[in-house]
Amino acid sequence: MTRSPRLRDLPSPPPNKSGWPWTEETEQLSASMDDGASWPVVSIVTPSYNQGQYIEETIRSVLLQGYPNLEYIIIDGGSSDQTTEIIRKYEPWLTYWVSESDRGQCDAINKGFSKSTGRILNWLNSDDFLEKNALGRVATAFGAADEHVGAVVGIGCWINEFGEIFQHSTPLEISRDTLLRWSVDAAVEFPQPACFFTRDAWEFGGPLSLDLHYVLALWIKIAEQFRFELLPELIAYAHRHRAAKTVGESPYCNFGRAAAR
Repeated sequence: MTRSPRLRDLPSPPPNKSGWPWTEETEQLSASMDDGASWPVVSIVTPSYNQGQYIEETIRSVLLQGYPNLEYIIIDGGSSDQTTEIIRKYEPWLTYWVSESDRGQCDAINKGFSKSTGRILNWLNSDDFLEKNALGRVATAFGAADEHVGAVVGIGCWINEFGEIFQHSTPLEISRDTLLRWSVDAAVEFPQPACFFTRDAWEFGGPLSLDLHYVLALWIKIAEQFRFELLPELIAYAHRHRAAKTVGESPYCNFGRAAAR
């Protein structure tokens, strides 16, 4: 659990990269929240497998959040590309990482959360990345929420293979009923990278079943006990590309589904 590094602390970005999160950073948050309380520990898990062309962007977007209490865990499934070389560059700022064979993305996510201690959790696939100050805004939203809120869901965007950014439609409500309808509607997008949940919600709804191809079942289970609160702010991005499972199986980008492993 550490304060996020500054831009000057991290390895230099590739020469052809600029902007967020390559040459820009989030302003460092103060040591405590406005009410004087400590910022809650946020644990981010990145399941990874052969996404070397994207994962450095993912890592930098987490580390450059300027957040005071961050745990960042990467569980790699034994990548054979440049992934582990990239991870090692950022090892000093990681809470934990490993590269070994696993039983797929759900197994990696479960393994990562078992290593975490945070009160607020999320997994960020190795081809997704956070917007600036995402963690500060999410933590503030949880701080203002009541005890029945188990998840905060922000706005997510996807990026196509030409680098064009598209925002999916923001739902008016997220409940067990809407999630059940979404489970049979391939056109509905759930912004998973922008969905943060509490430790209590994870312990109630998780761990992810290794038999499940998709993970929307987790949100349905959590909704039985907790409320989902919408945060009308941009929080995360997902790359839409041929190697992503959702692209191969649907013309839509459904963030509620697992990425290919």
